[in-house]
Amino acid sequence: MPLRCLDGQTSIHAFDLTPEAWKALADDNRRRRHLVMPCCAAAVTLRTSRRGTQHFAHKVIGACTTAPETEEHLRLKRIAVEVAREHGWEAETEVSHGVHWRADVLATKGDAKVAIEIQWSPQTDEETRRRQARYAAFGVRGLWLMRQRSFACNSALPAARVCFEDGAFQALVPAGCDDQRLDVRDFLGAALAGRLHYGLPLNLPAKIALNVGALFCWKCGAETPILSSVAIVYGPHRYRFSVADFTDRPELFAIVRRQLPEDAGLGILKARFSRTQERSYLSNGCAHCDALIGEFHEHEAWDSERAVASFAIIVDEAWHGMIAARASDGWGVYAEA
Repeated sequence: MPLRCLDGQTSIHAFDLTPEAWKALADDNRRRRHLVMPCCAAAVTLRTSRRGTQHFAHKVIGACTTAPETEEHLRLKRIAVEVAREHGWEAETEVSHGVHWRADVLATKGDAKVAIEIQWSPQTDEETRRRQARYAAFGVRGLWLMRQRSFACNSALPAARVCFEDGAFQALVPAGCDDQRLDVRDFLGAALAGRLHYGLPLNLPAKIALNVGALFCWKCGAETPILSSVAIVYGPHRYRFSVADFTDRPELFAIVRRQLPEDAGLGILKARFSRTQERSYLSNGCAHCDALIGEFHEHEAWDSERAVASFAIIVDEAWHGMIAARASDGWGVYAEA
């Protein structure tokens, strides 16, 4: 069920027409028979599916090998075109380059070309890599929306799994350990805006939350607040760091310390010697007796923790090194610089 036909050299997309314009075009085509399919130049008929999707079809089934498509496939193609246009790209469906490739959607901006492929039927990783290499040979970047759960994905092959939930298409971006879930429109928009990255990029914004919780001091028995975690959100990555994690990164902890409100009621944050670990490390101290609160026990404060401050950073090389120690390679959508 193609969404595009040709009137001479002019492309017509079915979803660009109102129902009234669609009927007028169908009447005109019955008289003039001037519309043809872009895949094989066969004569066209205009149809509307049971779900109300306007589409074109071959008037007579011939030798064309264009495969039939589901309603979901058609809807995703339309979404891809709409999002591309919203971000300043020219976009068309069902674009072929001879016998070499045929893109579900081809988005063009200046010299840049992106083929958006909606792979609704199963496809082997070998075939995906072959098709991606064919696009690359012609200077076209390929971006894949895959229905299947497992698929090839690497730095040269941006892809996300697509599913339909709660009335909308969702993109599950393989970010490494976990998937990053986005509305498919947001995913496509981010990809076309250059905000989809593989690995851990530098110099982009991240958000930090400073969480304070309470536990009972092992030495004096009093309840004391502690800095229970430093939570960092960077694109698809969400990590919590302890005070001790900053022991070898004093320049970063200085940034954290400046953001702590004076009324948080914390004990002194400083390096203390732990007989258990036989080393000194940056730690919380009891607000009453200054006893070391061991990092092993900080999780006891997680149930009561609350955010007392939040701020934004730019992930420079120092922050990058801290986050990269926890991150695993994958694709992810990040905020704009």
